[in-house]
Amino acid sequence: MKPVCFITDEINFSSSAKESDLKTTEPIKQISGGSFGFQLVTESGKLLRGNSTSSIEEHDIGVCVSTSCGYTHGIALNSKGEVFGYGSNGYGQIVSGNTSSLTKPKKIEFFTENKNLFVQKVVCGVHQTYFLIDNGDLYGAGLNSSNELGVKDTTKSKVVFIKKNITDVYSGNYSHFYFRKDTENNIFGNGQNLPSQNYNLKEQKEFANKQIMDISTGYRTYIVLCTSDNNEQSNVVNELWRNFEKKFTRIKYFDHIPLRVISEGCWHTILQSKDRKVYGWDQNYNENCSPKEIEISKREEYKDYMLDVVSGSFQCYFLFNYENYIVTDVKNLFAKHTEFSDFSLLNEIKTFKSIIECRTRKKFDQVKDILESFNIDQVKEWLKWCHKSENHQSELTNEIFEKLGITNPHERTIQDDLLWLYSQEDTKDFRILIKDQDDDDDDYDDNENNDEDDSEEDNYEEIPIHKTILIARSGLFREMFKNITEKSNSVKDFSGKSIESLEIFFQFLYTDKIELTADNDPQLIADDLADAAEYYQLTTHSILEKELEKVRKMF
Repeated sequence: MKPVCFITDEINFSSSAKESDLKTTEPIKQISGGSFGFQLVTESGKLLRGNSTSSIEEHDIGVCVSTSCGYTHGIALNSKGEVFGYGSNGYGQIVSGNTSSLTKPKKIEFFTENKNLFVQKVVCGVHQTYFLIDNGDLYGAGLNSSNELGVKDTTKSKVVFIKKNITDVYSGNYSHFYFRKDTENNIFGNGQNLPSQNYNLKEQKEFANKQIMDISTGYRTYIVLCTSDNNEQSNVVNELWRNFEKKFTRIKYFDHIPLRVISEGCWHTILQSKDRKVYGWDQNYNENCSPKEIEISKREEYKDYMLDVVSGSFQCYFLFNYENYIVTDVKNLFAKHTEFSDFSLLNEIKTFKSIIECRTRKKFDQVKDILESFNIDQVKEWLKWCHKSENHQSELTNEIFEKLGITNPHERTIQDDLLWLYSQEDTKDFRILIKDQDDDDDDYDDNENNDEDDSEEDNYEEIPIHKTILIARSGLFREMFKNITEKSNSVKDFSGKSIESLEIFFQFLYTDKIELTADNDPQLIADDLADAAEYYQLTTHSILEKELEKVRKMF
């Protein structure tokens, strides 16, 4: 098998980059690089380490899911949320208990002792390490002389708590600062060369109306990849901004080049487009930069096999895949920029967001983050349990259920979970507006145009509901949502039925059960539900008919 990795210098990005003598026996799904060398994660979860002069070493840490490199240290994360560090520890960045360096990965005991802290992402700065926990807490360790950790504690070889409610964290292998994103999508920075401590990137006019997709940090600079707020007029696919000594410059060279990778080194920057071309510039110590396509990506014998690129502190690493393997790890399913995903599975997961939330009884983002550590076969098998009342508890899914805290999956039915979902008022994302029947019965003229202006919303009562349930159970709503914008969160009901009957009908969509109280008129309710089912084109008519038979026997 041919080698999978190239190493080149950062000065000229020339075509003189040489194939390394490093070979692997299986495809690689992730690469990270620092000054001391690089780390590879294989498709089966092996952790490999190497550099330009030595052979690759394999280290057993269980199933490795991701890695990150600092200047002279490395961090690896396995599928159990266990964290391993190695390399230099002069500033306590690998938390080994002293300041001695390690040649082999050693488990960071802090997270073993605190079993409630499940690490979902690790990111290295030059002499720092950041640990993002699945509950949104952010911890850090290492050099803090310029507030790189954002806290006052400077104790070496100690993990310190930084902030709650964090959804992502960004840094670089030769960076003395980092950025973190909170649940409100604000992005804060700390450390050397930032305009101020706790610097809020979203307060900058350059990003006021844009979605920030990625950030990469270098020695004196950082770059920000974001959406454009006027792409419909200008066909701009993304915007790349560079901050040099507190001044932002937009690099318009990339306005029409969709990017999937941005990576800063010490004095250089490297980027990869979605069509796998590689761009970059050097001399990052200058205010101006001159981006260009790197020669190595133009070489015919390599361009069709380019898989990934990453910056080391002073190197560039090019990952090639000569065997045309497809990257199938679940983490890539949720990446913003990837060509190697099973998009049908991604769409399925997003489409059934509410179903997944009700079956797991957890927020979707929390479930998604847990699924990222498992492979596609495991997730596909687990999704069968989400969609059906079948026992899909097996060796493939046991660990997923354990991470989700579901102890009795074979006893939990979809009906149980849908009833739970029905009770979760704060998650309902749509409203049915019911006209007060004491007012203007003429409004109920079977006119389904609900765009008419009616400022008297006080005359309407509301039934909150999940949009996903309406799409799944009502043919009328399925067609209606094709023509309703995503911003629309309500629709008027023109069935002519009472709020009392419609509340029972919409609860039936969740439970397949008709629940009456002593105050309900069974005959009236039965007639109204039959009419509502016809009006809303109910997809489970046969189930409703059986329930209506039970109701009619009451009178």
